[in-house]
Formats: sequence, structure tokens, C-alpha cells
Amino acid sequence: VDLLKNRIDLCSHIGAEVMVLHMQLPWKLFEESPQDKMDYYRQVFRSFDELQPYAKAAGVRVALENLIVTPWQVQDEEFERMFDRYDSDFLGFTFDSGHASLQCRHDFYYFLRKYYSRMYATHLQENESIPEELAGDDTEILRYDRHWVPMDPRGHGKLDWKEIAKWVAKAPLDLPADFEVGIYGKDEADEMAQLIACRETAEKFYQMVLDAKQNA
Repeated sequence: VDLLKNRIDLCSHIGAEVMVLHMQLPWKLFEESPQDKMDYYRQVFRSFDELQPYAKAAGVRVALENLIVTPWQVQDEEFERMFDRYDSDFLGFTFDSGHASLQCRHDFYYFLRKYYSRMYATHLQENESIPEELAGDDTEILRYDRHWVPMDPRGHGKLDWKEIAKWVAKAPLDLPADFEVGIYGKDEADEMAQLIACRETAEKFYQMVLDAKQNA
């Protein structure tokens, strides 16, 4: 709780209204021991009950991100538990498109469609998902978290950015939506060129969102 309060203080200091949180889940332990699962959430609720008035007083909302090496069903249960208990003035959702492509292979946009009304932040990145035979290997999953620029000009990736823009347009987040990408250049000039191209892509996506808002 003290660490989270410290991060809320940082958000207040820099003028940020949303704090993204990776809420790691010991899901293998959950499978082995239902009692440990109950104990885990009991402690989580105790911590968030204490954090809630502090965050509200600071004007900072906490946004839980969909994670990379936790089964989507376990994450879905987490979101339902947390959003049922805490109101939207305190707790919301961060959509990481790359993480979704890795864990929600049945439907890359499952979390986006289900929780868009709580979506206060985005970590948008292009990804190619992962072969099913590697999906149970945490090391491989980390390797496949590509963080390519959305609408990658090389044609990489499997994400439908019009679909993502449609749901971003419906969400109560402050625009423009945030990218979370890696820039890998052979030298400083190459990296600067990639940053410029990324900015142009971000502007293109922003316009897609505005168009989706207008056509809604």
C-alpha cells in the first residue's frame, strides 16, 4: 500500500490522472489451493480498501492492465472481482494490445470489448501473437511480446487497428491513446527516423479514433 501511495504521489506531482498497475496473479497457486486464492483476494481487498480514499483524494485513478503470462480466464476473474467491488472513480482498465494478442488468442479484443467502459489508459503495440505449441512457455511468451509500432509498415502483426480504434473511441480515456513501442535502430539517426515515423502513425491512429467517434 505504501508503494502504491508513493506512485499516486508521483502521478499527482507530474499531473497524471491515471496510474497503470500490473496486478500479478499467482495463478498456479490458485489451481493448487482454492484456500490460497481466497486468502490472496482477501489481502488484495484489504489493500485496495485502504488505497481507495487516498487515490480519490489525490484525483488519481488506478487502471489494471491485462498481463502477459497469466491465462486470460484468470485475468477475467480478477477484473470481474475488482470492478464489482470498486467504483469507476477509483479503479479502471488498461488495454495492452500486445499482451491481448498473446493471452487472448481466441479473441484479441475480448478484454477491450468487455471492459472498454472502464478503460482509462492504453499500451498499444503491434504483435504477431504466438504459436500454440509455445503458448505455455513463459520465456517464449516474453520473447513474442514484440512492441512493434501499430500498423507496422513492414506488414508484421495480426491486430485489426480499425477494431481497436472503434473501442478506444467509446472509452472514457483522455485522447490521444498511448503507444508502448520499442525503437530499435542501428544508430541515433535511424532511431530518430523511426520515432518520426511512429509519431506519424500515432497521428493516423488518433484520426481513426476521431472518425470512429463521429460515425458512432
